[in-house]
Amino acid sequence: MDRSDSIDRALSSLKKIEALHQQFVTQFSNSTTTRAGSIASVNGELQVACFGNNVACKARPILQDESVAYEYHFSVRPDAGDEISLVSAYLTQDGHINAPLVQGSRICDFNNQYIAERVVDLVANAMLRSAFFAPRA
Repeated sequence: MDRSDSIDRALSSLKKIEALHQQFVTQFSNSTTTRAGSIASVNGELQVACFGNNVACKARPILQDESVAYEYHFSVRPDAGDEISLVSAYLTQDGHINAPLVQGSRICDFNNQYIAERVVDLVANAMLRSAFFAPRA
């Protein structure tokens, strides 16, 4: 296999995962509230809130083991503090949301009717285990 074939396969995979990402994000065009918070899509980006706090979500395509996926990295910044990394979730080419990106870690399909609750719960649980709620020294 030559380099041109690798580039062509990568371009094709990136186009497919970008289309899935757009479908995934678009389903949150109306804010969805769950018991732990909410999730919405604003200008093509996910916005999550948990326990009354805004959680940043940075999304980007990644390559792992010759497979393209979309990574959604969630983090929170306490008042006047450093950013705290919470958790990452991954949209795979077969339409599954995994956390972490390993075989058998599927949360659900990207268009599952409970996806909002599952993503917000993933972030909320990570937030509860993080330094965000830890006492200050």
